Amino acid sequence: MIFQITATHTHATCYAHSEEKRDVFVKTILDAEEKGVNVLSCHVNAGAHKIFMLIESDSLADVTAWMGPILPLNDYDMLPVLDMKAAVESIKA
Repeated sequence: MIFQITATHTHATCYAHSEEKRDVFVKTILDAEEKGVNVLSCHVNAGAHKIFMLIESDSLADVTAWMGPILPLNDYDMLPVLDMKAAVESIKA
């Protein structure tokens, strides 16, 4: 399954003000494969204080466990998404 995750924080809670928060976030991203999660992409809009991740995992439970250390750092929106080619093929079937 592929998930689009949007992480939002405020200026007051921004990682720019905390090396500890940055380290936790970076370590979590780097340790993803150990938790059964593949980070396909990770992008940031610094001015909007938003991080956009596209991840893949066979288990929502694995995603939840992987995100454990970073849950307090942001508010999250997580949506399951399909590859466009797979979506089009499912319509044709």
